[in-house]
Amino acid sequence: MEISKLQALGNDFLVAQFDLEVLESSDFSTLAVSLCDRHYGVGADGLMALAQSASQAPDVYRTRIFNADGSEAEMSGNGVRCAAAFLFHFFPSQSATVSFETRAGCKIARLLERKENTYYFETNMGRPVFAPEGIPMVIHENLERVAGYPLSLGAVSLPVTALSMGNPHCVVFMQQWGEFDQDYLGFSISNHPVFPNRTNVEFVHVLSRQEIRVGFWERGVGATLASGTGGCAAAVASIVNGFADERLVVRTPSGRLNVEWKDRQDVLLTGPAEILFKGEFLLPSSVCCDLKSEQESSL
Repeated sequence: MEISKLQALGNDFLVAQFDLEVLESSDFSTLAVSLCDRHYGVGADGLMALAQSASQAPDVYRTRIFNADGSEAEMSGNGVRCAAAFLFHFFPSQSATVSFETRAGCKIARLLERKENTYYFETNMGRPVFAPEGIPMVIHENLERVAGYPLSLGAVSLPVTALSMGNPHCVVFMQQWGEFDQDYLGFSISNHPVFPNRTNVEFVHVLSRQEIRVGFWERGVGATLASGTGGCAAAVASIVNGFADERLVVRTPSGRLNVEWKDRQDVLLTGPAEILFKGEFLLPSSVCCDLKSEQESSL
């Protein structure tokens, strides 16, 4: 099968095209696990399965997003930018925008600039959700917003801010950077029973009212170099808690994202996505994923 690899600040994705019927009716979990394996596959944090939308409007695409462990995600900010870069690179369009139908709704990426194989986009990420049932987060307290909530982790309790950016996030503010076990805390929080669908985790150190530093633990993947929805969640949580202004630079381990949450409306995310390669993966019969028909390049 034909596959392309892209990266957004080191958060890498494989993008593959399918017929719309195949995209909507197939189980891609086994395929995602096989492709994303860094020793026996191509290697990536996730798989973006892409097809032309049933909509008659141009530059509208349907996508499904799978984590490296085979679980399906509602949304990925970096993944959407990678899919947009893939389309602009291999299927040039006169339009400066491309729309993606995701499990978290329609997301629109607007091309700002191209530098060789790197594309810079502003993506409308929609509005954050704070109500526990919308994250989802199962707690006994009747809260409109989960901010500074004491999350019990055995003998200790951490104040956390939880929200949804189309997918669940739990943000932890750190007074000092590096003086914590990110793997242990990330895994423990991500799989905490209060999060029925698990959660992504962001560790935030506030540098100023205009800049934060963030470490990421993504459900179904583990520690990653960056996360688009995670960067948005970290920025929104910083604003909600009164630590930051509405326009923020998010420093990740591999570069910078820009997040704006103007007037508490839609969140805008700006960042890069780079084309790495396009090639053919020799798919074993054991990971055919019950595809209904042969993969097609229908875009």
